[in-house]
Amino acid sequence: MILSYYIGSKYLSSFFWSFLSIFFLILLVDGSDQVVSMSSQGHSFILGLKNALIRTPIHILETLPLIIMLASLTCFLGLTRSNELIITRGSGRSAIRILLFPIIITITIGVIATTIGNPLVSISIKSSENLLEELGIKQKSFLSVSTDGIWLREADKNKQIVVQSNRTNASGTELFNLTLFEFDGEDNLKKKNKCKKRKYKQ
Repeated sequence: MILSYYIGSKYLSSFFWSFLSIFFLILLVDGSDQVVSMSSQGHSFILGLKNALIRTPIHILETLPLIIMLASLTCFLGLTRSNELIITRGSGRSAIRILLFPIIITITIGVIATTIGNPLVSISIKSSENLLEELGIKQKSFLSVSTDGIWLREADKNKQIVVQSNRTNASGTELFNLTLFEFDGEDNLKKKNKCKKRKYKQ
């Protein structure tokens, strides 16, 4: 059991350094791209670095399989070079027992990435879009598509109307089976209406 803990700690250490390496590589590549983009729009390079940091969880989750692979290679190549893996196998330990803790750690990392990483990525995407909208680099989006259908927002100073529709025509100018939610200037729901079809001008 002590040997299993030792191999598990080696694997965790390899994962940590692989994670840091990929993190700084992402920050370098995406940071450079964001700094150039911000500078071309007349904004400070600090804002570019800020946006790169906000976007980091997106790239980390995408490269997580690569981080796991690098951690595994680094860990077991290190154990082989120091002859620790050879001695362990020579002592009669099976490959399954040697890999048990690394497998458990990998599954745990996968569960954490799914339960925490995915919501974090959603927040990251939204925060990055909000920053770009505030800087005037990206236009505000009044349309979104989700599993609940198509959502459209119409707003002015005194009220806003949120429209939910099940489907649209091919050109996107007509919405069908709509539910309209009307809010006042303080975001209080005033009324809710339904209609079968509504046409929008492009």
